[in-house]
Amino acid sequence: MNLLLNIRITLIIGISCFVNASGFSQQAFKFGKYDLEEIELVNCYYEPDANEVILFHVGISSFANNSLQTYHHLRKKILKEEGKDKANVILRFYHGDDAIESIKIDKAQLVNFENGKEVVYKLGKNEIFEANLPNGYKEIRMAFPNAKEGSIIEYTYEKTDKYLTFIDGWCFQSTSPTLYSRYTIGIPEGMNYNMLTQGAKLTQLSPKPTSNGYYYWELNDLHSIKPEPFLSNAVDYVEKIEFQLSNYQTLSNPGYGARTQKLVNVLHTWEKAGDEIRSTSNFNTYLKTKKGQAVIPGAVLDDLKSIYTYVQNNFVATSKNGILPSKTQKDLINSGSGSKADINLLLLSILQSKDIEAYPVLISSKGNGRSNLVKYPFISQFNQLIIKVIINNESIFLDASDPNLKIGYLSLDNHVNEGFLLDHKKSHLTEINLKHKSGINLLSKISIDKNAYIFDQNIRMSDYEALQFDHYYEGDEDAIKSALAKNNEGEINSFSHISDEEKFIIDLKFTLLEVFDTMSTITFVTPLQFKKFENNPFQQEHRAFPIDFNHLFADRYSIVLQLPEGYAFDHKPDNLNVSMQEKEVSFSYKSEQNDKILTLNILFAINNKIIMPSKYEELKTIFDLIINKLNEPIAIKKI
Repeated sequence: MNLLLNIRITLIIGISCFVNASGFSQQAFKFGKYDLEEIELVNCYYEPDANEVILFHVGISSFANNSLQTYHHLRKKILKEEGKDKANVILRFYHGDDAIESIKIDKAQLVNFENGKEVVYKLGKNEIFEANLPNGYKEIRMAFPNAKEGSIIEYTYEKTDKYLTFIDGWCFQSTSPTLYSRYTIGIPEGMNYNMLTQGAKLTQLSPKPTSNGYYYWELNDLHSIKPEPFLSNAVDYVEKIEFQLSNYQTLSNPGYGARTQKLVNVLHTWEKAGDEIRSTSNFNTYLKTKKGQAVIPGAVLDDLKSIYTYVQNNFVATSKNGILPSKTQKDLINSGSGSKADINLLLLSILQSKDIEAYPVLISSKGNGRSNLVKYPFISQFNQLIIKVIINNESIFLDASDPNLKIGYLSLDNHVNEGFLLDHKKSHLTEINLKHKSGINLLSKISIDKNAYIFDQNIRMSDYEALQFDHYYEGDEDAIKSALAKNNEGEINSFSHISDEEKFIIDLKFTLLEVFDTMSTITFVTPLQFKKFENNPFQQEHRAFPIDFNHLFADRYSIVLQLPEGYAFDHKPDNLNVSMQEKEVSFSYKSEQNDKILTLNILFAINNKIIMPSKYEELKTIFDLIINKLNEPIAIKKI
């Protein structure tokens, strides 16, 4: 399959493309020469808690001998004692059976500064190890001795890559903050690559030319790649550049006379890419089913529900990733287990046998390293396969490999905007629009009886709100009741828990009792006892990556608080209507008082599931207002 394999190329390349890569890099940064600013640096000003900082990481790539050779030069500093483990350096690469990638260390040393003098520890060849890993991977391991706070670690190496169809290029960020990162590449005449950039900074930059025909990109003050609240897939947003080969020229000499040039296209159309995937041997076995054919003999499978449930309950997924099936349809049916692609393609086969319109869709799930699909038919960007069904002009997306998903739901890591739909007529990119009405609906009646507040609560959680709740508690009613009772700060007097079989809907009905202080002249009650956020989850001063709420939601709370004789409200709560400037988050709080009855109607909605870090300060401020209002107590006084 051409789109998934590498190519070896006889190129028309100008001699100027073959320069000494290591010499180019060292012109700007000389190995072992440290300036005063590096020596005196004690913290990273934009990540003061960082244990280490990368002072610079520069690289230059050139083509030679049917491979890409990239020279790396990295210098970093340990800022805290807790960062001493950063002296253990691992460089991972894919070697495979054909030595696809290889790494050769050039120089490596650690420097300490003691009494104004440099104490240098150079790594010898016997201190650099190469380790074999599963699935064709290898690691270069270096353990720098005598590491401590203030140590500077520096190394250079050359990485050779024979895979020229897709070039990994450069990732400008690391798990530590990076003060400066630069990547330079010289692409030979006769090779045409599409440039694929990602990241808030890099996508705004144009490449800068060098004097020798190369191009480079440089970024400063890059945050570390690390988990942040409401983002488990930071790798999808890192600053990086990649290259996809579109076409190249070859030289041929069919006989006597001048040599001729031939343009070879590598990057085909989406239609061609879809045809090649569908034609692979295992994949093709799931596409041969004819209308009316009994794919599973003896099974009563008449409609979408029965088919989906049967596949879900009778086949076990042994692996999640992969867009190509690991076995034929016959082998899957006989074994009862297979990959996610196997199981979903069997679902497709049965649906098509019942004349239900269905298609395989390839997606790049969250955490696969890409926040948006590349608009070229680059197949390696996809890592999972799901199914799209069209019934009465309505699109429904399915994943039968997950036994916990109902029809029309996908796991949160599969909530992406686009996929590649495979069709024998015309494969194409397709929008993935998951229709749902996620959120919490709460009806609460609060009364006072003797020395207790009585909260009669009716809560309905819908769609992905219910799915997350169900996944977290796994039906453990004791754990649910403990959480509702605020871990025994209150008392659950009655309780019922009902889950809908068709959709993700959970209904909770319970009565919560809390102590009412009859001795005080003024007492306070927090009317909203059940809510999504107890505190503002956004406490960081700065945000490096986008906020991903996973799905849209609208929480609605309707609360009625009724006082007995002898009591009155000290004052009516103020109304509040706030939203972000572009309505990504909106909040409404309305209160009405009729003598001893206070009614609160609250709407809290996330209208855009992805919020960029440039809007973090606005989001943080809005959440402060919202959380404070949701936690606002009501003052009750004796009269």
